[in-house]
Amino acid sequence: MPRLVESMTATVGPHATNGSSPGYRADIDGLRAIAVLAVVLYHAGADWLPGGFLGVDIFFVISGFVITTLLRAQLAAGAFTLAGFYDRRIRRILPALLVVLAVTGAVAWVVLPPPDIAKLGQGTAAAALFVFNLYMVTAREGYFSGAAQADPVQHTWSLAVEGQFYLLFPLLLLACRKWTRAQQVLLLTSLMALSAMGAVALAGYSPNTAFYFSGARAWELLLGSLLAFYEAPAARWRWLQEAAGLAGLALIAFGLASDTEVGSVQGALMPCVGAALVIWCGSRSRAAATRLLAFKPLVGVGLVSYSLYLWHWPLVVFYGAMFPFEPLPAAAIIAASLLMAVLSWRFIETPLRRSTASSAQAYRWAAGTTAAVLAGAVVLIGTAGGDWRISPYARWLYTLGDYPTAQVYRDDTCFLVPRRQQLQHLDRDKCLARAPGKPNYMLIGDSHAAHLWSGLSRAFPDATIQQVTAAGCRPFKSVDASPDCRALADEVLDHIIPAGDFDAVVLSARWAADDIEPLRKTVAALLPHTRAVIVVGPIAEYRMPLPRVLALAESRNDASLVARARLDGREQLDRAMASALGASGAVYLSAYRALCATASGECITTATANRVPVQFDDAHLTAEGSVLLASRLRDANPAAWPLVRQ
Repeated sequence: MPRLVESMTATVGPHATNGSSPGYRADIDGLRAIAVLAVVLYHAGADWLPGGFLGVDIFFVISGFVITTLLRAQLAAGAFTLAGFYDRRIRRILPALLVVLAVTGAVAWVVLPPPDIAKLGQGTAAAALFVFNLYMVTAREGYFSGAAQADPVQHTWSLAVEGQFYLLFPLLLLACRKWTRAQQVLLLTSLMALSAMGAVALAGYSPNTAFYFSGARAWELLLGSLLAFYEAPAARWRWLQEAAGLAGLALIAFGLASDTEVGSVQGALMPCVGAALVIWCGSRSRAAATRLLAFKPLVGVGLVSYSLYLWHWPLVVFYGAMFPFEPLPAAAIIAASLLMAVLSWRFIETPLRRSTASSAQAYRWAAGTTAAVLAGAVVLIGTAGGDWRISPYARWLYTLGDYPTAQVYRDDTCFLVPRRQQLQHLDRDKCLARAPGKPNYMLIGDSHAAHLWSGLSRAFPDATIQQVTAAGCRPFKSVDASPDCRALADEVLDHIIPAGDFDAVVLSARWAADDIEPLRKTVAALLPHTRAVIVVGPIAEYRMPLPRVLALAESRNDASLVARARLDGREQLDRAMASALGASGAVYLSAYRALCATASGECITTATANRVPVQFDDAHLTAEGSVLLASRLRDANPAAWPLVRQ
């Protein structure tokens, strides 16, 4: 490895220059190594690095600094042209990206299920055109969503953000090239502040958009850009440089090791400011942090960081597709990613970046190869991923990823979805409607209560099922809950139920072990106000959406996949809740045993004769599954349900 690193760095040297280009800094490549290794380790399952995905934010700061430094140097020397700038970006970015996209599409045809292949075609086209981030916004897929985690080109969203920055930022600097340095700094600082404030505001409205949208990420790139206007102070201030460098490394380490919310400005602030401090302190001297980052193995990883970032995620996704529900062999994935990165850097990146071809030739090559990749994407889409290779039933199962919950859960009226959880959005006339002479049941909780409404309404046609449910809101008071959830709990538990004369109150949620004690207290508070308090326990959950599990099991003729996909711990939680609530005065109904206490020991996975799955995702019931579960809960303990109004 040391000899390889020597050969990789020999041609540039620690302070080599290229015409009007600024000097090479080995510490920047070391910082790139930290950023990319954080992302790779995070995706490889490193639980000790919960903020590893913030390595991308560090990349943005680095990119802003490097590009602005280059542009300022060329503008000062009168050597800048837009054609030359875009030519260099094409040679730097496109070759490895297009090869990865082409190889990924070919491997996916063999490894992935047809619907994922067809979707990959869309993602490949978006990635090749550097709009994948906008594609993810329109697809409304969060960074951690199951669909995104199964997409082998999902990581190209960050390249799209940078590509859009590279397209516009040179035009901005060119337009204000005659401004004073102070005016340029003021402009960039203002834009950075606007971007950061916009990102904070956008996160409250649409976290997914805040994560992927370039405007909400621009502050990180502009932070790096501002560093290009400032050098560290003279040698007599060496202590300040040392302190800044060490503080920067500490902020990066703390940020990467912290469990932070994806896409939040606050979460990205520490690693971004840390990266800025490290870059700044190395601008003039060899501070301790600078020397540490210039460590040859780190520099070697930094030099191949782009290819490493490109290759690692498809390897993770393809392994998961070939060996579902098996632990990821992190060491092997990282080693394979490094090998592919070195080969890609040596035989793809370097030759094309150093090519003597003219800019016109580079543009023609870029257009031709991009068109070829787009044509391949069209094939993937047009053939529906080769869906003739799976059965009609399996094809139908995959369509349940877009399951319509509006009528089943009563979205936006009786089931309040994120960003519309305030009390004024509850349709009281609809959700609290009563019928004279019929028993009144009140259903409260989160989505695991909402998915019972359809089934309870069918299982108890002679009762009215009133519903106050909200996404992520447990049916008890909690200081850890969001303000909207706390307001909803106060309204339901302190006002609606005490004044409502309910025959039964049904509590259901996606329970966790630490919910048991507050649930006991809630039961005690409710018992004076209703004839019965019914707690519905947890249901079986799966490592991926149940319809996908069933489709994979059928396509591979491997029924054992269903059992292997089932998450551990839900049965144990069910037993713990039954034991803890047994003497509380509540009636505990085990949803787990209702669906999983079969003669074979397996869980029921389909609800009807035509094999409609019980769940449409990893944990939520279909309408048919809701009816099946509610009927079984009714039949398991008929006395629990007051069926005559008193």
